[in-house]
Amino acid sequence: MPWYTLCGWLGCLETDHECTLAMPTIRRQRMDYLADTANVSIPVMIDDVKRDLESFEMTRTRFLLIESTEPEVGLTAAASEVRLPAFLLSLSGVVYRPSESSDTFNSAKQIEELHETVEASELLEMESDELWLPTSPIDEVRSEPKFGDVFRVALPLFRLSMSFGRDGVTLASFLEQANSMRQQVTYSDVETSAFRDWYQQQVEEAEVNYEKQLGRDSVLDWKGD
Repeated sequence: MPWYTLCGWLGCLETDHECTLAMPTIRRQRMDYLADTANVSIPVMIDDVKRDLESFEMTRTRFLLIESTEPEVGLTAAASEVRLPAFLLSLSGVVYRPSESSDTFNSAKQIEELHETVEASELLEMESDELWLPTSPIDEVRSEPKFGDVFRVALPLFRLSMSFGRDGVTLASFLEQANSMRQQVTYSDVETSAFRDWYQQQVEEAEVNYEKQLGRDSVLDWKGD
């Protein structure tokens, strides 16, 4: 089963509280960030590099989310040993690795297995969201970054970037803080290859399904005549 951090937990990662998520058949417990926060990073994929806009040298990336969009009686939150009297709604999980045994997505198969696991659940679905990053740290580790390139962003910079445009953080303030964390962006060659392979497989499968659908429609039209 894939592991992920919950967006709603990011605010308590630096406290002494243990946050958990409980479901009837699925249970998630946050990893011990207090001991190993510096080693946590999230894979993000280049979506668009902005270079022609004055004073806006920014890059839009996307990251994977696992979401629960419906309230569930068995879906509750707990802090330390106290179960909170509330059902969780619109819960989002940030995907940062494929499994407990692997820290990176090394193959298209791992990505496909992640999607299949999520799709098998009636409570969860796979989505993606955008994350804006300064272009200069990306340029430093990857000459001429292009669409589909995958980078790893360390958790502190990821949290800061999540706040940009959402919590009233100005561009100047964001760039000042983000550029001081520029070493927290690394290029992931193996994950770039894995996601490109997976995307190509999706395109090929879509083409095959389209051809099959055309064949079925032609048969139905023929029978209708």
